[in-house]
Amino acid sequence: MTKTSKKALDIIIVGAGLGGLTAAAYLKKAGHRVTVLERSASSLGQSEPTADFGLSIVANAVHLLFALGVSEPNLNGVEFTQMWDLTPDNQLTASVPFNTRKMFGAPTLLIRRSRLEKELLRIVDSDEGSTEDRTGGQGTVDLVWNAKVESVDVDDGTVVLRDGTSRSADLIIGADGVNSVVRKAILGEGAQPQLHGLLAYVAHVSTAHLASLPQTRFAVEDAGKRGLAFWMSNPSAPYRVVLYPYSPEAFNIICILPDERWASTFAASKRASLSDVPAKILKEELEKQGFAEEIVQLATEHGSSICAWRLRTLRQMPCQEWHKGKAVLLGDAVHALTPHLGQGVNIAIEDAEALHYFMSRSDGSTKSLKLAMEQYAALRAPRVHRIQWRNLQAAGLLSEDEKAKHGPIDRQEFGKETYAYQGAEKELLKRNKEEISV
Repeated sequence: MTKTSKKALDIIIVGAGLGGLTAAAYLKKAGHRVTVLERSASSLGQSEPTADFGLSIVANAVHLLFALGVSEPNLNGVEFTQMWDLTPDNQLTASVPFNTRKMFGAPTLLIRRSRLEKELLRIVDSDEGSTEDRTGGQGTVDLVWNAKVESVDVDDGTVVLRDGTSRSADLIIGADGVNSVVRKAILGEGAQPQLHGLLAYVAHVSTAHLASLPQTRFAVEDAGKRGLAFWMSNPSAPYRVVLYPYSPEAFNIICILPDERWASTFAASKRASLSDVPAKILKEELEKQGFAEEIVQLATEHGSSICAWRLRTLRQMPCQEWHKGKAVLLGDAVHALTPHLGQGVNIAIEDAEALHYFMSRSDGSTKSLKLAMEQYAALRAPRVHRIQWRNLQAAGLLSEDEKAKHGPIDRQEFGKETYAYQGAEKELLKRNKEEISV
């Protein structure tokens, strides 16, 4: 595709999560006029500090963020270089190097979510990144907090907010998560979140505290070897404890366990998260799954509050369900995952870059926008579907027949097919070469 000057579009993004902010930054860079509508009253670090957990930004997304202008030092993260597998009784079974910088040309970074949010907000608010402008004008982003979207008209390109006001645009991007209002406008009730009986308990713990415990000293004693430690109840089961840093000073502990204890609580509250979970309850749940006392102690005796999220996914949605009229989906709104492979935020960032790539080649006509959305979905859906399936495999959520046929996930194979991604344009060239060679 040629890089000719195109019409600047008026674009509404519903949701200021990491996928939505990445899309806003990329579309601004291309010269479009973007309005981001976020239901929260302020940024994550200010409004929901308990939800400010660590995450892994893997090479496939790091390439795209660095190209956007994200500063690695500003993230204050830790480079992921090692993985440890342990049994429930704390026996080390594997210690494996993990070096995406060497293999795929970009590091994998373990960071605090609010750090990346802050970086994206910096880019959205700054004048940097206008050099790619193909529209004849400089892009803008208007970020509106406390703006809950109640309904979307995908044919007219109009959203109605809780306060009764409405806004219209050439394009509406649904980056509003697993309970997406935009997805409902596109599909009705045709893609409901799926439950798997899983809950992720999350707590923060200091690096200094881990260094004082004999069972976790291996994870902190060598500053050049930092990464993820997994204690798994069974390689083919979804229950596990995961320990990983998100800054030089702190780690997250995530315990993925059954959610049945909280089923009535979730039904009554209509929410999918809990705060201030008693350590005693987490202790009981870990003991039920056979985790040793030192692992139970690690997860519960750290002085940090414990919160929890019910894990939900979406089915594989075919290309034609990703968009309709003037609306299109990205991130968890179209492919929510459990955290077992750490790819949820990464493929949302991939979506954002790809959507920008195709939209920035549109002339703004209805026909051109429809084609751009079709091309975006056609590029993204096959890759996303592979990752969704691999995620279910890693989580132990395949059927018994599928487990017997495919066995446990091969991490090296998954890395090769996932981490080398470097954006929409290179992916298109790769696919074209593959088609020619067939």
